[in-house]
Amino acid sequence: YLAPALHMQEAININACWDIMISAFRGANFAYTAIDLALWDILGKKNGVPIYELLGGQVNEGVALHGFLDRVSGAKLNESIQHLTEEGWNIVKGKIGFTVDEDVDWYKEVSELSEGKMKFQLDGNSGYSRSDAILALTQIEQLGGIGLFEQPVQNLEDLEAIASKVNTPLQADELLTGVRSSYELSRAKAIPVWHFKMHKYGGLTPLQKMAALAESADIIFSVAPYPDLMSAAAAHFAAASRNATWPAGAARNDDTILDKRIVPDGHILPPPVGPGLGVELD
Repeated sequence: YLAPALHMQEAININACWDIMISAFRGANFAYTAIDLALWDILGKKNGVPIYELLGGQVNEGVALHGFLDRVSGAKLNESIQHLTEEGWNIVKGKIGFTVDEDVDWYKEVSELSEGKMKFQLDGNSGYSRSDAILALTQIEQLGGIGLFEQPVQNLEDLEAIASKVNTPLQADELLTGVRSSYELSRAKAIPVWHFKMHKYGGLTPLQKMAALAESADIIFSVAPYPDLMSAAAAHFAAASRNATWPAGAARNDDTILDKRIVPDGHILPPPVGPGLGVELD
């Protein structure tokens, strides 16, 4: 549907290409993303500038990164925390959303071993009910060291109820499905941090609109740098986005389709150097 519709269209007219794609086949966000990134890459290469310049210019170094703590315990947990401490991570992400007792007990061990040397972003992956989330998060919060709770429940009404019970900021992730969801979340005013995954929305073009809504509501956000082309696009977008200040987790990019691996510089993933995305396929 999309390829025939876009045949012989002017690639640098991104808005017109989007109108054509939506008319040809609605809801194909993953396919839109692939085409959208290609269009931005073409526009950058045609003009000899990196994508972050097309997006308005660089205001950040790139994607700020956090460390990651596996859901382990005992000696393995102690070893992991020591390693994260040695690497100098200020924000570390871990997973919750299991049972209330399991999560509280696990984080209590984490808190004792980390000794206040880092803050934790705990991701519930929408795994709690409202009541369990309130039970777990209020107990975990009392242990200290929490920087953020990432979406512990599935819907906005429950998230707003939880926000009224805890002092720690909440982050929306699964609730963000596109521009309309960003509009609704920006009006809610209870969720001060968002996590963007551009492949779910259609690429850089819709992400620009979502970020503008976030900025209008004083919401900060992270941009997920998934492998290869997604890492490059995320780094360019974060570099050009004033409110992209919360860290995200970097993909390893070990098995890459690119001619060169995209790797972090310390705790930052900078945009690749060069016009467009700054990368080439291998």
